[in-house]
Amino acid sequence: MKRATIADLARESNVSKSTIDRILSGRGSVKSTTVEHVLAVAERINFHATGAIRTQLNDGTEPRVLGFVLNARERGFYRDLAEHALRRVARQPRMRAVVRHVPSPDPDLMVSALMELAQECDAIACASVDDPVISEAISELASRGIPVFALITDLSAPERAGFVGANEWQLGRSAGWFMSLLAPEGGTIAVLDGSHRYTSQQSQNVSFRAFLNGAPAQYRILDSRSTQENDGMAQRIMTELLEEYGADLTGLFVTGGGIDGVIAALEAAGPRGPRLRVIANELTERSRSALRRGLIDVLLVHPVQDMIDASIDVMDEAIRAPDNARQIQRTLPFRIMISESC
Repeated sequence: MKRATIADLARESNVSKSTIDRILSGRGSVKSTTVEHVLAVAERINFHATGAIRTQLNDGTEPRVLGFVLNARERGFYRDLAEHALRRVARQPRMRAVVRHVPSPDPDLMVSALMELAQECDAIACASVDDPVISEAISELASRGIPVFALITDLSAPERAGFVGANEWQLGRSAGWFMSLLAPEGGTIAVLDGSHRYTSQQSQNVSFRAFLNGAPAQYRILDSRSTQENDGMAQRIMTELLEEYGADLTGLFVTGGGIDGVIAALEAAGPRGPRLRVIANELTERSRSALRRGLIDVLLVHPVQDMIDASIDVMDEAIRAPDNARQIQRTLPFRIMISESC
């Protein structure tokens, strides 16, 4: 079999010839993940200097480091995300994870977390609000060779490396479909979001309203109220809604954080409170219990573990093929949970 050349290896590995030269000569810095990728391709295409590449890899380089920017650890949803990420990465050879929890969906705090992680990470997955300062930070990191992936909620930054999450348009329309079945008589519907800056929640909100606006019954959908991803804020807002609308409040859709606070408000209202049809999308111990007890009717759940697993895979892929400009998308199905399936 004809031995492959440097040009062949560069083309098949999707890296530059200068990168191959640095690996073979040992001059300059090349990430271990890139060397591993090039070695695998070299073995596959019968490259003439596969042994030299293996030597460079065995000489020892730092493991690839994956970063995660997540919301406050006090939120059970994001605490579960972080713990699964750390466990999953710990099982991978030559890989470690670093997690930064941001206390609120503030763009400047997100940028600070991104820049801090960039000092030690090869790639980052970020669950963030969408904002121009976030886009600017992602652009800067991309120019430094650090890919940033949008996790759970997409970002408009052109230089983002890709997206891992659910189809939020389908989730929002599914919530509208369930609400039309649960409240076929129509009525007043409230929507709580965590922050209007999350594109995932924007999509859910718009598609939910669009579905109900086309339903046979007449629904009055109130302006969205923001919980700022805070359970205490969500409890106060829910209490105000119950006091203001009473039995006229027919349904509630919670698109983001705060479901535990909503549950606390419903529990405080007791049996004298109105029987709401409640749809939410965060699975916590409290929301699971509320689903079983009938305080919540439907949970449309983001697949937490699957999203983390997919984000690890796409970050690893991006690190291994740094010269590949293709954005990587992973859209995962959400779970539908009712009292009989939890």
